[in-house]
Amino acid sequence: MAEFYIIIVHAAILSDSVMPFGAVVITTLVVAFFGSLMMEFYTKNPIAVAQGMGINAFFTYSTVTHYDLSYQEELGTVSWSGVVFMFLSSFITGEKTIQSMAEV
Repeated sequence: MAEFYIIIVHAAILSDSVMPFGAVVITTLVVAFFGSLMMEFYTKNPIAVAQGMGINAFFTYSTVTHYDLSYQEELGTVSWSGVVFMFLSSFITGEKTIQSMAEV
């Protein structure tokens, strides 16, 4: 039930940024499906995965609406921030974080 709620509310919030509602619903379903499959088969942990509800509200109501950017420009920004985060967590800060953890 929570997964269905997230799919509809996620699409409703993002459609406020002029994104097509139907496309957002399909994309949300596909991402949740493949994310859940990866959780099952890669981590052997059968947990349903869904999109976060806070970042989409920030995306729609703070960046797209407030700064008067198109959703395409903001999606590009989000994509590049993901690339930078992956780089930093994989090569620079990821190793330092692991080294700083106390052994259990």
